[in-house]
Amino acid sequence: MAKKVLLHTQFSTFSTYHSQGELGIAVMQNPSIYNLVLNNSIMLFCEKRFLKGYTSPEVFVRKTTLSELSCAEIVWMPCRFFNGYVHCIIKNALDQGFYVGFSYVDDYWIKGKSFYKEKHRLHDGIICGYDQAKKSYYMFAYDENWIFRVFETPQSCFEKSIKSAQEIGTYSALRFFRAKTDKFPLDIELIIKNLKLYLESDINKYPLDEEEYVLGTAVHDYVRIYMSMLQKGEISCEYADRRTMRMIWEHKKCMLDRIKTVESFFKFGHSLSNEYKEVVRMADRARILYAMFIKNKRTDILGNVSELIGQIQNAENDILNRFIGKTGEYI
Repeated sequence: MAKKVLLHTQFSTFSTYHSQGELGIAVMQNPSIYNLVLNNSIMLFCEKRFLKGYTSPEVFVRKTTLSELSCAEIVWMPCRFFNGYVHCIIKNALDQGFYVGFSYVDDYWIKGKSFYKEKHRLHDGIICGYDQAKKSYYMFAYDENWIFRVFETPQSCFEKSIKSAQEIGTYSALRFFRAKTDKFPLDIELIIKNLKLYLESDINKYPLDEEEYVLGTAVHDYVRIYMSMLQKGEISCEYADRRTMRMIWEHKKCMLDRIKTVESFFKFGHSLSNEYKEVVRMADRARILYAMFIKNKRTDILGNVSELIGQIQNAENDILNRFIGKTGEYI
């Protein structure tokens, strides 16, 4: 009987990027890894290149990948010398319980993936299983409808995507990973330290004509500038980054988990987390409106998105400052 392997998958709080999906898998394998997320995954980040012709602010949350948090066993292998052996290597890894992340493969050739038969785009994803009878892989990635899920794709398509990348001078890479078994504790003092660093940020600290990137709450200001540039046509709607508001929303969901966890630890009630739920709600609303813009190119929506981002920033700053003050009474 032909062999079939399908490892379990799970979404993490952060799943805007495929690399963050890998973190969700690690948390599923070892739930204490989520304490590392609560301790460290706080700092918003964005690039400023969109001010000078680039089409994306590249909004991200630092320390939301396995390599940044050092919570998994990871083996990296370039595909340069894999000719004829790539499927054997991938199946051997899956047989041993390792998931297979990949980078710099050509989405154009991977059936079911986000840019399949649409455009040549070097992209990434996760292989979580295979079915040898069907000669297919189970892939955990954004599909052609931009839904992050598990779907099947022919093994031959994956091999072709690697060869296609090589033809344009790029060598794909595989990373085999599984969670460490260590127990990772919650670190309240580190959380407070990181929250203070996050809040020590504003548009004056990161002026438009300086630095290449922005950290902390000032990212909200720059995302509002990005929305304005899209609305004015200074950046083409065709090239708008569909990930931007999802990343903001996921940041707020994790922040809510963080506040609730610390409140429970000190048993001082949930008044602040209850307030913060409105921040998450506004971020979700902004995400949905932005998705409507992406789908229909309705630039009139972007003014509402920008207004919501400003409300999110003001409410979050107020709640987090009170949260830091209240927590200080207990540590």
